[in-house]
Amino acid sequence: MSDVCIIGQGPNYDYEKFCLNLHDVDVIYSTWENERNTFQHMNNPKHEVLFNTIPKDPGIKNLNLQIYSILKGLERSMEMGHKFSFKVRNDMCILDYKSLYSCLQIDSFNFIAWTTHAGGYFLDYVFGGPTDLMYEFFSNISYNVTPGDFPERILTREFIKFFKKNKIEEVNYILKPAIESSIFSLGRHTPNYNSKKWEESVVFSNEYTSNGTWV
Repeated sequence: MSDVCIIGQGPNYDYEKFCLNLHDVDVIYSTWENERNTFQHMNNPKHEVLFNTIPKDPGIKNLNLQIYSILKGLERSMEMGHKFSFKVRNDMCILDYKSLYSCLQIDSFNFIAWTTHAGGYFLDYVFGGPTDLMYEFFSNISYNVTPGDFPERILTREFIKFFKKNKIEEVNYILKPAIESSIFSLGRHTPNYNSKKWEESVVFSNEYTSNGTWV
């Protein structure tokens, strides 16, 4: 497990809650310089917080902020020698890291699922892959906004371009174990709002997710 790093990304929603079940896991919490006074208890040597300068151009619905904070986390993960990095939105919590680790494919890109909503895209609450490939991907994003675009659709378009370039034909979807083990919790909802609820969403359950394909 030491080869894996969890990268929390975004404003500080609840740092202590985010790290609650990650005592023995390397965590990089990539946030913003104006969040410093919100961190009171940082006493785990395996956990590190990055206070990044906020980009002047936030991008469509803060997409540039997401890209930049992930990229800074990946830079640090590479410096630390992690082979695999798993990005988690800062308002989510990992409830069961061992179950998460057991369903990851360390040599592949891992997503929750492909959703058929709004034309189809990768769910981006959490995702991960080999650190060097993740870094290459986020370092080379150059997107144009088309009518109706939103961050998930843009990232999906960029991921597919990257996959084609690198001849990556399949990804690993972790929807089934996330449902069965309630691996994740969304912190902005009530405590019982966890990944078990995803079972109720028909847009997550489709042939793409079942077959591990992205087209």
